[in-house]
Amino acid sequence: MNLDSLHVPLALFADDEPAGLRERLVAALRGCAEALGRGTIEVDYDEAEERLRVFAYVDVTEANLAAAQAFAELELGESLGFDLWGGDPAHLVFLGVDERAWEAFRERGERALRGVLTAGRRAREAAALGPWLAEHGEQVAAWRRTAWLPEVEIGLPDDLSRETYHGGPAWLRADEAWPACAACGAAMELLLHLDAVASQLACGVAGMFEVFQCTGCGVGELARAVVDGAAPRDSPVSEPRCVAKRVVRWQQVDDHSGFAAPDPVFTAVMAVRGDKLGGWPARLQGTREEPFPCPACRGDTRLVYQLDSDGHTEWRWGDLGRAWLSVCPRHPERPLYFWECS
Repeated sequence: MNLDSLHVPLALFADDEPAGLRERLVAALRGCAEALGRGTIEVDYDEAEERLRVFAYVDVTEANLAAAQAFAELELGESLGFDLWGGDPAHLVFLGVDERAWEAFRERGERALRGVLTAGRRAREAAALGPWLAEHGEQVAAWRRTAWLPEVEIGLPDDLSRETYHGGPAWLRADEAWPACAACGAAMELLLHLDAVASQLACGVAGMFEVFQCTGCGVGELARAVVDGAAPRDSPVSEPRCVAKRVVRWQQVDDHSGFAAPDPVFTAVMAVRGDKLGGWPARLQGTREEPFPCPACRGDTRLVYQLDSDGHTEWRWGDLGRAWLSVCPRHPERPLYFWECS
């Protein structure tokens, strides 16, 4: 498999039905390409070459006829296609896509494809753990929690009420300024808007919460509770790292603390990695179940959401780190944002 050339032999993924896997790969890549907003996007899978292909097609008009004829003998009304994944500089200039936007598309596309290709990993891990749990289930029963894995689609609906989404508008009152980075002063980017009430979360935490990150200097970060009277406001970030995407469904999974048992069979599939709602934090540096203390009372907070590098936020915390949003039921107005890397 080589994502740089989009060579993805479906036979390598024996646990997945080829036609379904192909459709999910094509849909994921199409969503990333269409976010560029250039031309008509066509994505397909070449069975003979076992390769995905991404093309952008532009109609030839009087306005672009001269530029189009530099590539081929064309007439008005015809269509000109370009290999969007290849990113030939001349093609990008014709399409009006700058190099930075194309690089972001490539990075986003590779991340989306990896997400599709590894989606079955958790099911395989759970199956591998099944025999061990059948014998030792009572030993770790007290350490079992429910978590929900988000499935997302690029784009947001017009009505954002009761939605959980990554990127896009933040919920602010008319008199509230958009959160700015304390280090460089730039507008921070919204990574997550979570409506805890509308989600599957059942841990006594209610309200809407948001996580921001300065994707310019990388220093500024913020977790906040949405206050009464707030309404969605478009982001002032001109070139966001995180393309807006909404959670369309949640996949329920059993989650276990990585410190519930020392058996290597168990610890190999400890707390669920990746983006998730609730469950246990998949710690990278913790040696025990250390609490995330409330900023107001220092009491224990409850894990609300885990954000992973190369996840839906399209942001990396240090060296492939993870971040957590946790909330104290007594002080929901003071959510805690904490991250660590390996």
